Amino acid sequence: MSIVPVDSPLSLEVLVNAAKQLSDPDLQKFSATLHAVRSQRHAPCLSADESELFQQINEPLPTELQRRFDELVSKRDACTLSVAEHDELLQLTERVEAANVARVAALTKLAAVRNVSLRELMKQLRIQISPDE
Repeated sequence: MSIVPVDSPLSLEVLVNAAKQLSDPDLQKFSATLHAVRSQRHAPCLSADESELFQQINEPLPTELQRRFDELVSKRDACTLSVAEHDELLQLTERVEAANVARVAALTKLAAVRNVSLRELMKQLRIQISPDE
């Protein structure tokens, strides 16, 4: 690693002159480090709480549950649902609604963390309540 003497205060010109004194491998490392610093400053950074809330918001229904729910809804719409399937659809509907309630609760918490309204957060995330919005 090269040692480059640096005068204080550090101006852009001083930094560039110091970089000119670096060997090629050290200059490459320095450049990569600067790029990482810049990326960190400009990339969105989520807190641990926000990350956890986004996981909850984006948690999909189990594939088999979603498949069966869709199948039963199609049969209901086609008026071919048996009584047993109707009961099963009611139970699955409760599970789907519970998952949606958990998702809205996580959205509400995220809105509070970000100090915006739920409506504003949903607008920012492009989440629509219905196709009309």
